[in-house]
Amino acid sequence: MHKDTLLEVPTTIPVFATLKAASIIRSWKHFSSVYDIPRFATDWQCSSHDPLPKFIGISRVSYAGADLLYYHSAVMIAFSNGGKRGEEAEAVIYTPHGISLRDLAPVAQARPSIRTLALLHGLHDISLPRAQLNKGAHNGLQVQRLLNAKYWVGTHDEVKNGGGIINWFLNRKIITLAEAFELEAGKNGNNGKATNIANIFFQELGNGESLILE
Repeated sequence: MHKDTLLEVPTTIPVFATLKAASIIRSWKHFSSVYDIPRFATDWQCSSHDPLPKFIGISRVSYAGADLLYYHSAVMIAFSNGGKRGEEAEAVIYTPHGISLRDLAPVAQARPSIRTLALLHGLHDISLPRAQLNKGAHNGLQVQRLLNAKYWVGTHDEVKNGGGIINWFLNRKIITLAEAFELEAGKNGNNGKATNIANIFFQELGNGESLILE
């Protein structure tokens, strides 16, 4: 929600945002249409409403109730071939800070079913003394196993120049996918080798790069 960037977008473009973000964007009085992203329940088609075509739904995956800072949640864009009632869908799921398996379970159990085409989840573990900010690679592995995403794209791991008193207390652990596998294997009493890492298609994309999902 970078204001200077969004203000370059034509005013007629419809904007979809989480509740707090949508409220701030409306206060700019720039866009003619700003829509709240609904919380996902069980049916992805319930998140498809005007001006979206029926074959696309945008929803927010999170636990019910107050969600402090919207940190550990996800935005899901689901889509199907035709938008017929009860039709299965594919989805791109974006969770920059990670999300608990409990909160993500409704996606895995959804009816009609949802196949995760791409998962956008970071690898870095970032925390404060009393708060977990980015859940990192270990959470990403759990999410990947639950959703069985075809592609996993790293996100939110870019170098950030922080400032202020909070920056003094930030703890960042840079963890690779191979290291996460090895640690898991060690905890499970295995030999520590990342034997099944080849089963996951993980891709880091630089600024301006792209990946074709098929």
